[in-house]
Amino acid sequence: MSRIIAIDAGHGMGTFGKRCLKSIDPAQTREWYLNDRIADLVEADLKKHYDCTVMRVDDTTGAKDISLSARVKAANNVKVDFYLSIHHNAGINGGAGGGTVVFYYNDAEMRAKAQRLYNAVIARTGLVGNRSSKVAVGDLYVIRYTTMPALLLENGFMDSTHDTPILLTAAHAQKTAQGIVDFLVKELGLSKNESVQDTPASDKPQENGPYITVNKGDTLSRIGKRIGVAWKDIADLNGLVSPYTLHVGQKLYIPSKASMQYYPAYTGKKTTLAAALTSIGVSSSYSFRVKIAKANGITGYLGTAAQNTRMYNLLVAGLLKRV
Repeated sequence: MSRIIAIDAGHGMGTFGKRCLKSIDPAQTREWYLNDRIADLVEADLKKHYDCTVMRVDDTTGAKDISLSARVKAANNVKVDFYLSIHHNAGINGGAGGGTVVFYYNDAEMRAKAQRLYNAVIARTGLVGNRSSKVAVGDLYVIRYTTMPALLLENGFMDSTHDTPILLTAAHAQKTAQGIVDFLVKELGLSKNESVQDTPASDKPQENGPYITVNKGDTLSRIGKRIGVAWKDIADLNGLVSPYTLHVGQKLYIPSKASMQYYPAYTGKKTTLAAALTSIGVSSSYSFRVKIAKANGITGYLGTAAQNTRMYNLLVAGLLKRV
């Protein structure tokens, strides 16, 4: 029997306060991005390899923060078989603690399921941390008011000096997604699609474009400006952790533009559009701004104050579409 699974990437791109601690991650990566990246990987894996239907109850563009009641109502109306909400935690305040936690509503059967999810994810990531309760009761809306088994995964702490550099890597997202899929396959008894044959694993990251070879004097910033891609996205895809040390001849995979709809949000002090673009590793040249303007529906770009302000506001909101 084919199963229906609801996947919920918590929050929206612009949800207040939901981001990494600036002292650890200067770009203050938003929680939505981390949540959605994992949710996308889980969804793609399940759809390709297993006989099931995946329902996303969040806004997959991140533009809107769908209300908790709307997410739950959508899942309840369809009578899905399992609901999984994907989040990242906070509360360490720059300390070195952290780790993975799974929340369930107060029920012995759900506690057992929560423990199995925790075990499956940790088996892949090893992000154990120092939490006294790895599996915990939570009076959280999406696990309390759903009419099917539901769990909420807090995949490490965005304000932990230990967890944050790990959470930012594409490799960790892939491991987490695989742990989730491992759990769902076993928990729901999912059968493999007969028409799909597994291919040998590659060391090439998922959703990537071609690679670029590091030359003498290259930095992530210089490479990003040269190809028009944010340096942080290159670091994430290649599993690089600060300090970012590159080696001549090293191959770096470049994020596919098709897999990234928006540039990272600018979260620094108010400045010019050019300075904001430069700060996130994107070329601020006039010719490249013309391309960005066109991608965002701004025709006849001349670099006027009104045009630059419009693009700047989109960038701050995390809604400036990539070229």
